[in-house]
Amino acid sequence: MTPKRAAIFGSLMFVACASTGVTRLRAAPPKPNNCNLDIYTSQNEVKREHEVLCMIDATSGRTLGDDRTVRGALANARPEACRCGADAMVVMSSSTTTANAAGWGEGTVVVRGIRYIAAAPATPVAGSLRGPCLSDGSCQAGLICASDLCVALPPGAAGPAAQEASEQAAAPKNACQVSADCPDGQVCEPDPSGRRTCRPR
Repeated sequence: MTPKRAAIFGSLMFVACASTGVTRLRAAPPKPNNCNLDIYTSQNEVKREHEVLCMIDATSGRTLGDDRTVRGALANARPEACRCGADAMVVMSSSTTTANAAGWGEGTVVVRGIRYIAAAPATPVAGSLRGPCLSDGSCQAGLICASDLCVALPPGAAGPAAQEASEQAAAPKNACQVSADCPDGQVCEPDPSGRRTCRPR
């Protein structure tokens, strides 16, 4: 092979490199370039709540030894999505050109780098398990009020023990038996429902 032909062959093999363009839309902590990413082929496949961190326009390499397909373009987009802090890539468009007089062909993709948004835990309803006790210090059946939270009965609680716990759960915070159970300035008297509670003198 003559030097001139070798130079032409070398230019075909090595000049046409892959390229990527990134538009950052939201700041997020970057991840390692080889981070694990979910890949969706359309926006409709994404079922989790998310936010878009960046848009990436990537091409595959265009030399004879490159993967000149959409897969190759996605491989080149991955490090950029990781640097954006993304959890997944969503393919918005893609194409592949075959070898022709202008070159060996290439794959191109436009992807969104997205980050999943963790759903906030639901706040338990007052009186329910792990929820705040009701205003009168009670909870739903089978629960007791402890430290202003409704918790389950102790394992194995049954018979008199369960009955006592249920009664404690149903009893208001100011329940009493005698006036000595009440704070100073209050007296233990039956309320309209018949339960004895501490009331101002």
